[in-house]
Amino acid sequence: MKLFISFLIIAELIISCSQNNSSGNKNMVRTIVKEPASKLWIGTWERRQWSSGATLKIAGIKSDSIVFSLQALNGAHGGEVEGVAIVKNNVALFYNSNENDTCLLEFKLVGDSSIIIEQKKGICYAGMGVTYDGQYKNSKILPEEKDETLLTLGLFKTEKEDSLFRSLVGDKYDVFVYSTQSTTEEEDLDSLNAKVYTSGVTGLYTLLENIIIMDSLNNVWTAVLDDKKVYYFTNSNEYKTRVPKTIDKWRDRFKEYPVIYK
Repeated sequence: MKLFISFLIIAELIISCSQNNSSGNKNMVRTIVKEPASKLWIGTWERRQWSSGATLKIAGIKSDSIVFSLQALNGAHGGEVEGVAIVKNNVALFYNSNENDTCLLEFKLVGDSSIIIEQKKGICYAGMGVTYDGQYKNSKILPEEKDETLLTLGLFKTEKEDSLFRSLVGDKYDVFVYSTQSTTEEEDLDSLNAKVYTSGVTGLYTLLENIIIMDSLNNVWTAVLDDKKVYYFTNSNEYKTRVPKTIDKWRDRFKEYPVIYK
């Protein structure tokens, strides 16, 4: 408790000094004057990112502090932190320390439209790969969320490619979307002169993964995991009853899953 109280005093001095533009005597003692936090902080703020979003809720203010809760995701991993952050003008600092973690978060209020969070120290009680950094927009001004597609996620460059793929995979299209978070370009082992992309969800590999192979003529070889089965699709007659070497290599970690030819 003494450490936390000491930090509050130090934090106010840091904010006060960093925002003071005067070049007066460095040895001058500054008087700390507490000012009530602006009500503009109050509300719900969102960092919208596919499979790695976050939500900041500021329920109210207490004198020169904001009362907040913060949740973030990275695939199946999550993180949550809540507490009180002291405010000086448009900057708030939260600090908490225990034997497992030391968490220091900085919040910057930008008008009434956004808050920028910088995770300055610690993992802040978050799972693997989860961070709180980023710009959070006021939920009141955010548009209604639309369904993601493989086009909006960047797997395809044109609506034509996306439409062709939809018609090929049918009702498994959404499974491809939900299993696309982290994407890597891989080698074309079959010399198909095609681009190869594998995707998966953090914390859910071997459960939510897919592979998409497409050439410049819109020939497609693709597979997705769903309920411990590999659903395979192609519009290439040569590969209707066998998977390319590239997809067979992709299956190395779950060879026991049966291949369903569609």
